[in-house]
This record gives sequence, C-alpha cells and structure tokens, in this order.
Amino acid sequence: MKIYGDLVTSIINPSHRFAACYQADEISTQGQSKMRRYNDEMTVAELTDLVTFQEKHYKVTPYQPWRYLPYC
Repeated sequence: MKIYGDLVTSIINPSHRFAACYQADEISTQGQSKMRRYNDEMTVAELTDLVTFQEKHYKVTPYQPWRYLPYC
C-alpha cells in the first residue's frame, strides 16, 4: 500500500488491484476477487474501523501532491 486511499479502496473494492505475489487463480476467478465485498454488508463506521485496524499492519506513506510545472 502506498497511501491511505489505496487501503480503503482495497477493502471497499477488492477487485480493483490484485497482489502481485500470489498466483491469479489463488485470489481471483474470472478477474473478480475471491474476497467478498463488505461495503454492502457493513456500515461506514464499521468499514472505517476495519481500515484503521488494517492500517497498523501496512506501511502507508503520506500522500505527496504532484507539483505541476507551468506550461511554456
């Protein structure tokens, strides 16, 4: 995980991006994650609590805004 938003997205939509360290058939079926989508079953507060708990187990780097250069 690089930023907090990646962690949130991975929980809300597990098919968004798959871990590269696993074989595709271990984690997905026809491009869809084997992990259930919990956003239809959990409240926003429960999802927030889950992200907060998981964040302790991942190295999440602060968002670095992109510095746009002016056009010539």
